[in-house]
Amino acid sequence: MMEAYLLYILKASAILASFFLLWRFSLYGKTLHRESRLYLLSASVLSFILPFVVITVTRTVELASGEALSGAPVAMETVQTGTQGFTVGWMSVLLVLYLVGAAMVACYNLVSLIKVTKIIRGSSAAVLEDGTHVMVSPVLSVPFSFFGTIVVPSREMPSPRESLVLHEKAHVRYCHSWDIQLCAAICTLQWFNPFAWMLRKDLRAIHEFQADGAVLDRGIRARDYQLFLVEELLSSGGLALANNLTKSNLKNRIEMMSKKSTAKGALAWLLLSLPIATVCLAANSKTVVTYSDPDVIVAPQNDESVPFQMVEVKPGFNGGDANEFSKWVAENMVYPKEAAEKNIQGRVTVQFTVGKDGSVYGVRILRGVHELLDAEAVRVVSASPKWTPGKQKGEPVSVTYTFPVKFQTGPSSTENVSSQSAPADGDSVPFQMIDEKPTFNGGDANEFAKWVNENLVYPKEAYEAKIQGRVTLSYVVGEDGSVSDVRVLRGANELLDAEAVRVVSMSPKWTPGKRDGKPVKVTFTFPVIFQLR
Repeated sequence: MMEAYLLYILKASAILASFFLLWRFSLYGKTLHRESRLYLLSASVLSFILPFVVITVTRTVELASGEALSGAPVAMETVQTGTQGFTVGWMSVLLVLYLVGAAMVACYNLVSLIKVTKIIRGSSAAVLEDGTHVMVSPVLSVPFSFFGTIVVPSREMPSPRESLVLHEKAHVRYCHSWDIQLCAAICTLQWFNPFAWMLRKDLRAIHEFQADGAVLDRGIRARDYQLFLVEELLSSGGLALANNLTKSNLKNRIEMMSKKSTAKGALAWLLLSLPIATVCLAANSKTVVTYSDPDVIVAPQNDESVPFQMVEVKPGFNGGDANEFSKWVAENMVYPKEAAEKNIQGRVTVQFTVGKDGSVYGVRILRGVHELLDAEAVRVVSASPKWTPGKQKGEPVSVTYTFPVKFQTGPSSTENVSSQSAPADGDSVPFQMIDEKPTFNGGDANEFAKWVNENLVYPKEAYEAKIQGRVTLSYVVGEDGSVSDVRVLRGANELLDAEAVRVVSMSPKWTPGKRDGKPVKVTFTFPVIFQLR
């Protein structure tokens, strides 16, 4: 969660910087103040919205019928726990540093806000000759406005100069205080981003340019107004969260008053913001690769359910694992009489979900054989007693299963596939249904995981693009120990998928598994995790 938030803030900062630099190199110093203000405010808001816009592109790779993806077995992750802990530790440090900086800026803004409020509360109300309502402060050196309130020093009363009043009234009319509060929020969230502070400074300068223009539009002579500014600004500084006269941009303001109006054609530069936005969206997009194969079933998942192989604590049935459910199905299944008489047989693949309360629901046919067999498979699975629910992060979760039921005239059987998205090869036996497990290099599946780790090469293009994720494969260990029929059940990226398949396909021979004392083909599901360190 913290990693996702920091990534979001970094994306927002990069987008803000891109939009701001475009304005800096195109309209900075021009007299198009209203357009510049609108652009900068829009860019500020969009920088926080665009990271949420993720365009997903789905690409389907069609495999030839019966084609086996070069791949192999095993079921271990390629990232060690120690590495993961190290990564999380650094993310925690970065998060703490970020929060400390944001808290400091927030406190500064809060103190400034309290100071402004205190000055206003300590002032007395007055009405000028033109009907303008103001607050008169005995401690103030320079006038300022805060939303709809204008505050003037007591030394200016009872008749403050017209330029002063017109200037502050312009700030109120243009609602500049809202801009200042928005900039304060942005600088709090992006305190590490220098472009956020530059935008804040430039936007406040635009406020002053707009207010100065409003004064001159009322007929005040530019020279007289400039002398007034010099006199006022030599007296004191200003307030961070209010519209007030400051010394910092006096020279620029005087120069701006003498400039000729910039042609509207200069706004064409801002059209470059469209390709910038497009690049940002493209950088934030993701590609999902799906594989189309006549022999592979991609089981639709319930929105709230977790695939079997992804859950931390597997659901249990009658005190055992999924094998117990297979036995229960075999004991309760009735071969439809009409189907038996017509010698109708085959494998029915059913999907169902074990809910958070252990109940079975959402039973559906993924691959049917005949309506009679399909209906019986659904009937039996739907009649299942409650399971012990699976758990993820200590909390009960709904878990989705893919369950093949094999009907054959003669000894009928049911088989459980450990929630694979692809059914096992027709002659193979699921891993948990065999008597003797296949072994690799004299050890168990962990030995194969070590071998995969030693031979896995992170694709250079994926590494440079910081692409990472989990690739879930299925494969078969044959009767002679060879690895075959490697398939991608759940891909992460075509580069990672290809590397996972390549390595697993290179697997040396295993010692085959056995059932009833005879070597058999065994189907595995194996996740490979690619994670940048």
